[in-house]
Amino acid sequence: MDKHILKEMTDMISYRGPDDEGFALISASKTLFAKGKDSCVTAVTGQLKQVQLASTLNKVDTIAANLAWVTGQMTSNDNSIGLLLNNRKLYDNLDNATTTIDSILVDVKKNPRKYIPPIKIF
Repeated sequence: MDKHILKEMTDMISYRGPDDEGFALISASKTLFAKGKDSCVTAVTGQLKQVQLASTLNKVDTIAANLAWVTGQMTSNDNSIGLLLNNRKLYDNLDNATTTIDSILVDVKKNPRKYIPPIKIF
């Protein structure tokens, strides 16, 4: 195993925090690389055995299930988000309302006295 391959391996795992098993794997492989290829391979495989793969996969499954639920809610018409995203009439009404508000604001800027009465002080 040359230094380039070790660098690629450590870069792939380095996204994990210093309190994680990945950090221990990187540290062990960097330290033992100088001692020889066999020591490095032994250290890497030993550390890989300690990584809690099942726990990580369970977390990924949970995230995927939550994401599926959120996207299901977004495509459904029985909740606020789903209605906002999927109701064409509501979209058209909101679009018309923003156009009307925009035109009123433009007119207020052009003719402020039309909308704001003059202020009289005593």
